[in-house]
Amino acid sequence: MGALEQPDESAYANMQRMTKEYLPKEKWGKLESLFKENGLPISRI
Repeated sequence: MGALEQPDESAYANMQRMTKEYLPKEKWGKLESLFKENGLPISRI
């Protein structure tokens, strides 16, 4: 299986970090709230 079929254990955390870095702060804040409301882990970086 390739990485597209089975992402490694840190793939989702890396995607979250990139999203946080490149989204405007307001949009990231809304997205972060949704993560928290749904009990999803939040990247602290």
